[in-house]
Order: sequence, then C-alpha cells, then structure tokens
Amino acid sequence: MIVRERPDAFLLFGQHEHAQIAGEFALRWREGPWPLESTVYATANHDLAWREPDRPPPYPGGFELDGGRFVPVWEDERTLRLDPNPFSEAFEIGIPYRIIGRDRRPLGSDLLELRVTC
Repeated sequence: MIVRERPDAFLLFGQHEHAQIAGEFALRWREGPWPLESTVYATANHDLAWREPDRPPPYPGGFELDGGRFVPVWEDERTLRLDPNPFSEAFEIGIPYRIIGRDRRPLGSDLLELRVTC
C-alpha cells in the first residue's frame, strides 16, 4: 500500500495499481522497451502479489501478512507504528518526488522521508 498524507486524510494506492500505471509508462516510452510485450507485461504486473495484502486497506482495522495480524497505531499526529512491530531494526529511506502542474510546468520537488523505528 502506498500511503500519501493530506492535511485531513490519507490517499491510499494499492501496489498493483501503481504497477499498472508503470506498465502504461513502459508501453508509451518513446524508445520503447525491448522486447516490448514481455517487458510491458512484467512492468505492469511486478506488484501483483500485493493485491491480497492491500485488500482491504489497512485502516483502521489492520491487515494480515504471512499469517500475522498487524494494526497501525498512531503515537502522535506524525508517527504511525505497526503493532506488533514486524521490523528487525530501525531504518530510514528517502523517496524523491516531483510536483508537476496540470500545465506540465514544474512546481517543485521534495523528499518524502520515511523513518521506521523498532
């Protein structure tokens, strides 16, 4: 599940839906991937195994994965943890993203910082 925070809500994107969009990008790539058919298929289905874990969205009742049940718990307005904690150690990742206007002009870029603690 890809989660995007908004001031009053969260946008939830299923992993497989993200992959299908990636497949559309691959299909329309100017130079075209080669071999086209198998590359587009692989790109569009690279997250197919996430369909079941993403259903239903893990809010508010949690989700099941590998036989375990995980429930998201808010510690404060910016900290979401899973109970029980499935991670072996703390880690941080940064995911760069760009903001593009409907007129295709760049509006900026930023780094979505994710800190996972144990």
